[in-house]
Amino acid sequence: MNLKNFFLPTPANNYRAYLLTNKALSLVVIALFSLNLFIGNITLTKAFALFDGQAVISSHNSERLKLGLPALKENNLLDLSAEAKGEAMLKSNCWSHYCPNGESPWDFFKQVGYVYSYAGENLAEGFNDLPGVMVAWMNSKSHRENILNPNFTQIGVAILIGDYQNIKNNVLVVVHFGTPENSFPDIAKSLQPPNSPQVLTPAVNYFSNKTYPQVSGKYNYPVNISLDGKFLATVSPQAGLFSYTVSSKQENGIHQFSIADVNNKDKTTVVSFTIDTNPPLLNITQFTTHQSGNIYSLNFFPNKSLASTEISINNNKFAGKDNVTSGVSSWTFTLPVELASKGFNIEAVDLAGNKANLVLDSNTIPQILGDKTTSSLTTNFSSAVSSLNILQIISIGIISILIFLLLMDFLIVSKANYDLKTSVRSRSHLHLPAFIILFILVLIGNIHGGI
Repeated sequence: MNLKNFFLPTPANNYRAYLLTNKALSLVVIALFSLNLFIGNITLTKAFALFDGQAVISSHNSERLKLGLPALKENNLLDLSAEAKGEAMLKSNCWSHYCPNGESPWDFFKQVGYVYSYAGENLAEGFNDLPGVMVAWMNSKSHRENILNPNFTQIGVAILIGDYQNIKNNVLVVVHFGTPENSFPDIAKSLQPPNSPQVLTPAVNYFSNKTYPQVSGKYNYPVNISLDGKFLATVSPQAGLFSYTVSSKQENGIHQFSIADVNNKDKTTVVSFTIDTNPPLLNITQFTTHQSGNIYSLNFFPNKSLASTEISINNNKFAGKDNVTSGVSSWTFTLPVELASKGFNIEAVDLAGNKANLVLDSNTIPQILGDKTTSSLTTNFSSAVSSLNILQIISIGIISILIFLLLMDFLIVSKANYDLKTSVRSRSHLHLPAFIILFILVLIGNIHGGI
């Protein structure tokens, strides 16, 4: 038998390829149904086994590490709150941050006794592998902000599987982010009993990039000065003023000066301050943009708290606006498209006075401005292709073959009709192939993830 007759319409097969007969196409439907019924369940179960909470946390911390952010630590209470939220969503078949029945994510935090200063939630469903989820989250502004939020210190993850959103064995992922209440050192706090030494510097909320810190203040009697519990010197005030500069280099971090009356230790003043010599991190992955008419809104997500940000374009300067929404810190710039497209310089200054600059020229600027959409689409397409599961690959392959056969069928039959000046065969048989393609598209749609 000639193989050509299986794929192309010829006089020998009455101008109907054997692979496009109703019998052959019916077998395709049965095979696809069986794949989704049996192999599909195995694939989902395998994905669920590999797609665990530790892998999710590791992937989050990998993204944070790229921006120099501290790693998130798993918290059992957040695991429980994420699990409770997921169970409630499966039970009620609801898809929202505020469900079921309008319950907020914070209600689930409170139910497990997690008292927070900052909190956030990410959701995903329908994904069978972790790379697909992370790509979707990182390409979503709000989800990305949660993952890269410098204010979050802890994380909890729940992965559930069940009949959800009209999909059998659907995978639901719930991630809860948080920072416990009172977990931040209160560097503004100064312990100063009545009539004790008055510290002038370091000041309240003091950050410094000086590694040889200085303390000064007012007092009329000799004082013992200590740093981080280590005695440094005894200083006698001159005209009621004292000052001392540490002679050894200090590391980055929170430090504490203690100034005590030499003759009365009850009169001791304690003040905390922070040494930070690391400049802010600046790279193009920290920016998102939105264009409205001739104006760009450029959002910058720093890896640390900043004192100021500024963009310079020629002789024009644009100050950033500090935004803090739901615990997410970002800076927003409003730039004219005509000026921004030529490139600009971004300067960021942190609370300690460290500066960082990022120069974006006309070759670099498309990556975060006008051409970013095209770049993102290319990246998303590549990521989507690489994360296809076996059912999607098989379905797409069958679609491609059917489309090719239908196209060849149409061209060959049309040419034969033209050459023979008659109709060699009607095209009514094409209804079933069209139905098969639609059926396969539905199958692919059923295993598509959402966030």
